[in-house]
Amino acid sequence: MAVSDNPTVQRYYRSNLALSAAVERALAQAGTRAAVEAILRAYAEAAIADAHDYYLAMRLDAGVRGRFRMPVETPNREQWDASLDWAMQQPETALLGVGQRLVANAGRGQILAGIRADAKARRWARVTSATGCAFCRMLATRGAVYRSEESADFRAHDHCGCTIEPLFGGRYEPPAHVRADQQLWAESTDGLSGGDALNAFRRAVGA
Repeated sequence: MAVSDNPTVQRYYRSNLALSAAVERALAQAGTRAAVEAILRAYAEAAIADAHDYYLAMRLDAGVRGRFRMPVETPNREQWDASLDWAMQQPETALLGVGQRLVANAGRGQILAGIRADAKARRWARVTSATGCAFCRMLATRGAVYRSEESADFRAHDHCGCTIEPLFGGRYEPPAHVRADQQLWAESTDGLSGGDALNAFRRAVGA
């Protein structure tokens, strides 16, 4: 099942997954902190460049007129170093997950920077798959989110493949699997809130 009805979103999602897999393969061969940092810098730069091109392609697809100078977003160095300090002391599986998340977040940050700077951008939606985890699928059921609400915070976990669809006006129609999850959420969480609602949704997803 397609993650989106938009071919540009589909292509970017597949590219993002391929980049994440490449990051983890490269990190599995790294033997030192210096090698890890070099790998992550290179892949983060690639993620930022891909996100930059994707955002502009989405803008073009939407028929947005006018010139737009896309800002370049750089990862937060303190958060980056703190994550690596922890991961380097853990088993390799933790390093692979943290490294993938740092690179993916570099791309996500670039898209969000564009949304914040672009007067034509109104909202964004989370792009996830029908087989994603319950947490990500729950977030996707929220549909289109206005810039002023959550544009500075894209919640992601290690190995998370979710991306962002910038929206430039008009009515947002979620793909079929998100609409199905919206119905499942409503049915499985009736009368519940917070962690109880998420746990009920997890059970429903796993049923």
